[in-house]
Amino acid sequence: MISSLAAVLIARLRSITVTFVAAIVIGLLHDLLTPIASLTSYRDMTPFVIAAIGLLVLSRHQVMTQSREEA
Repeated sequence: MISSLAAVLIARLRSITVTFVAAIVIGLLHDLLTPIASLTSYRDMTPFVIAAIGLLVLSRHQVMTQSREEA
C-alpha cells in the first residue's frame, strides 16, 4: 500500500504510465535491499525515501524551468 502511494506521489496523479514505472522501480529496489544484511532493517523505508527523492527532483526541475521562463 505504501509503495503504491509513493508511486502515485512521484507521478503527481497525472500519468498512469509514470505511476506504473515508478511502482516497478520502487518494488525492484525494495526487493533488491532484502539480501543485503546491513540494509534489511531499512527496507521498509524504501518507498518513503524514493518518493522524497522523486519529489525533490521534480520540484527542482519545475523551479528551474520557471526561472528560465522569467529570464
